[in-house]
Amino acid sequence: MNKIIFLDIDGVLNSVETAAAIQKITGKRVIPGPVFVEEPFTRENLNWGRIQFDLLRYIVENTKASIVISSAWGEKFWIGQFIDMFNQYGWFGAPIVALTPRYMTNRGQEIDAWFEKMKDLQVYIDRYVILDDNDDFSNHQAQHHLVLTNKQVGLTVEDAEKAIKILNRI
Repeated sequence: MNKIIFLDIDGVLNSVETAAAIQKITGKRVIPGPVFVEEPFTRENLNWGRIQFDLLRYIVENTKASIVISSAWGEKFWIGQFIDMFNQYGWFGAPIVALTPRYMTNRGQEIDAWFEKMKDLQVYIDRYVILDDNDDFSNHQAQHHLVLTNKQVGLTVEDAEKAIKILNRI
């Protein structure tokens, strides 16, 4: 593991706009978030935006980064289930390697705790990026690693390019 993407789900892969589009197509009320997602996983119950999902894959393909889920979704689901979710969008073998610990004061502390665990295991990460629609991170994380998405639209091309620059140090 050389490069890591810390991935939030709500506001990155799904958004207010993706929920509205899915609701328009299906006629069902859509509320983004893990609370209403049940197995078997389908695109309709995941409510992830296809463009946002493809942009995440674009980042991975252009950086060779692995994914660590740093989302409230990690409270309900485990890595194997996330792999199943990614499979629903045609990404078989997505490099999902871990979940951050949950229930800390903020997401930045959860990422720090994950890094401490990796240090104890003598696993060192060269570069990382945080894809999130919240800004509850340390100053260092926010200034050097955070790509702050807009929860109205989720991950954009501009966000993806910024993430690639951070991971590839361009």
